[in-house]
Amino acid sequence: SSYDPVLILSQLPQPCANLCYLPFSRSHSENAAAWTREPFEKSTLYPDQLIYASPNGIKVRSKSELFIASELELSGVPYRYEAALALEGRYYYPDFTILCPKDNRVIYWEHFGKPDDPVYAASMNEKLSVYRRNKIIQFHNLIETYEMPGIPFDAHLIRRIIKGILLP
Repeated sequence: SSYDPVLILSQLPQPCANLCYLPFSRSHSENAAAWTREPFEKSTLYPDQLIYASPNGIKVRSKSELFIASELELSGVPYRYEAALALEGRYYYPDFTILCPKDNRVIYWEHFGKPDDPVYAASMNEKLSVYRRNKIIQFHNLIETYEMPGIPFDAHLIRRIIKGILLP
């Protein structure tokens, strides 16, 4: 909620945050554990496409998503795969909804595997437009990765994103 004191404290500049005392604040690991246990609505679209299992047993749709999920898990970054996100009267299902270990913010990660396909690109652009209208913006609370002919999947980039953006 927008009135969560722990969230508010995490968004203050460090000098201000150091002046505050919240006896009920939780460490990231406690917060992450509670967040991970919370039930969430998952996508039910095309369950037959969930064919790759991460080290923690999360089923994903592609080898690229498998690599991202595996790297998140190996780095200790809590995530939800294809969790429902209600925006503008519709549900969207970002590939990964992440509880950022750096600051306990929710960050979405979309991996676009066929942006060169016109139908896929139209759907992708519509989704990103809805995200922008709802303040889900790249470099703020949205990570976007892409692959297509001429731009192959880049495992090193995925690792750099996790280390540079998500990890403390």
